[in-house]
Amino acid sequence: MKHKNIPKGYKDSPLGIIPKEWEVKRLGEICDKITDGTHGTPQKQNSGKPFLTAIHIKDGWIDYDNCYYLTEKDHEEIYKRCNPQFGDILMVNIGAGVCSVAMNRVNYEFSLKNVALLKPNLHFCTGKYLEYILQYRKKIIISSLLNGGAQPFLGLEDISKIKIIVPPITEQKKIAKILSVWDEAIEKQTKLINALTRRKHALSQQLLTGEKRLPGFNRKWEKVTIKKIAKEIKTRNKNNRNLEVLSCTKYDGLVPSLKYFGRQIFSKDLNQYKIAPKYCFAYATNHIEEGSIGYQDLYNESLISPMYTVFETNKNKVDDFFLYKLLKSHQFIYIYSTMMEGSINRRGGLNWSNFSTIKFNLPPMQEQKAITKIISTAESTINSAKQLLESFHLQKQGLMQQLLTGKINIQI
Repeated sequence: MKHKNIPKGYKDSPLGIIPKEWEVKRLGEICDKITDGTHGTPQKQNSGKPFLTAIHIKDGWIDYDNCYYLTEKDHEEIYKRCNPQFGDILMVNIGAGVCSVAMNRVNYEFSLKNVALLKPNLHFCTGKYLEYILQYRKKIIISSLLNGGAQPFLGLEDISKIKIIVPPITEQKKIAKILSVWDEAIEKQTKLINALTRRKHALSQQLLTGEKRLPGFNRKWEKVTIKKIAKEIKTRNKNNRNLEVLSCTKYDGLVPSLKYFGRQIFSKDLNQYKIAPKYCFAYATNHIEEGSIGYQDLYNESLISPMYTVFETNKNKVDDFFLYKLLKSHQFIYIYSTMMEGSINRRGGLNWSNFSTIKFNLPPMQEQKAITKIISTAESTINSAKQLLESFHLQKQGLMQQLLTGKINIQI
């Protein structure tokens, strides 16, 4: 599309208005080599030559530490075709993470699976700039070049035809230097969040089980079953009321189904759905061992599939937040798995009659609330850190939009 009113010092191009000194090139024109690793399944080893797959490649980051290993023979078979070196670009070309891009930052040999390798010609393009420009154009690449099919796939010919904006090398280096400041901030913030999350998990485990007691609390915890502090809710939507339908997710708990999934996955006939009042619990009876249990604090009343078990607690005996954190803990997920494996009717899942017999140690109410306050504070700190991380990503994205299109002049 031709553009009008082009500013002085700029020109029209297939990728929009860009500075006059900049060019538009296909990857095949600026890369000395474009190839990919194996798409087979070589036998993984406990040690040997490092082996990276699509799951190890994220935008701007490669997970070398958690790589797999191959025998020398299998590695050499892949490496003779696809030999990543420092400064090369790795691009996922098949699967859910397709088009995720990162520059190789190590000097040792490793082999690849489901990942393309791009070797930039340094007369035209630096590896770091190529990483940034491909990240910036990721959505466009996905929408315009992906082949149809059940699994997303980018062929090598498709990759070679991808067009990018190419400034002079000196400007590429300046752009990369500016964006790397945001990368460093993002990396530090990510590490902080990971550290805070690990600390919260360890602290939660200690506090919820009584392994660690808070100062001022020394009363003995009471051994109880779930049925002693809660009762099942079996009320059905017999009048076919038009209430919000909830689904239970592994990580996010109970969520509005239609909004969360973007489509209707529940039945049109809702008269057999269960009523889930505010401040009740619900879990997926058939797969609670995955941690699919949630707390309903969204609506005064809602609906949930008849395949779920719904229950409410005695608020005088247990703090709901304390119980929710306990029920979502690794300790309880292990209990669910064990009970389901030992069940005669494995397909029936963990129904209320069995779930309600689970025993645990319950602290006095005042101590429950003190524990939940500490966990809530830790979660609030993590959420604040995540918000700051998101702001860094947004700032970087905005800066990329300005720098990688030449809207900001950095020649000075």
